[in-house]
Amino acid sequence: QTLLPVRNAMAKQLVQASQNRFVLKGARPEDPVTSITRVDPLDPEASEIVASFEVSGVEDYVPSNWWQMAEDNDVVYWAAMSYQGERLLGEVWSFRLDDPESDPLMHSFTVPGAPGEMSMILKFDVDDGHAVIQPRFTGYTDSRLILYDLNTGSVDLVDTGLRIFDVQILHLGE
Repeated sequence: QTLLPVRNAMAKQLVQASQNRFVLKGARPEDPVTSITRVDPLDPEASEIVASFEVSGVEDYVPSNWWQMAEDNDVVYWAAMSYQGERLLGEVWSFRLDDPESDPLMHSFTVPGAPGEMSMILKFDVDDGHAVIQPRFTGYTDSRLILYDLNTGSVDLVDTGLRIFDVQILHLGE
C-alpha cells in the first residue's frame, strides 16, 4: 500500500473539520445529562443537539467519565469506568447518528490486572470497532492503555512503557 502526501494546510483543515463535527457535554453529579451536539466547524454558532441522555448513578463512576467521545461511521461512542468492589468495570456506549430515534447501546467489560485506583479517563478513541481508553491510575505514569474490541468483547490492559500524551486509532486501509 502507499501513502499519498497531503498539503499541510489541507490536512490541517480536514483534521479540524473531522474533530469538530460533534462534541459531547459530559454528565456530572450536579447535571447528570450528557448531550451530543453537531457543530459546523465553519460556523460554531450553528449547532444542533442530536441526542441527550440522563446518566443514572453518575456519582458511582470514576471522575471525568462521560466527557470523552469519538465518532466513526455515523456512530458516536463514549466511555465510562466504575468499580464494583475491587474490579474495574468499563463501558463503551454507542449511538447511531443516522437513527436518532434509536436507543444507545452499552458494551461492558472488566479490565484485567488494573494496577490500582483509576482516577480519570484521559483520552478515548474508536475506529472500526476497536476502542482505546487512556486511563490515569493514581501513583502511576500515564503509560497504560485499555484496548477493547467491541466486535469480540476482548479487553487488554497494556503497559506501553511510554509516557503517552494523546491517543488515537488510525485505520490506514484494508
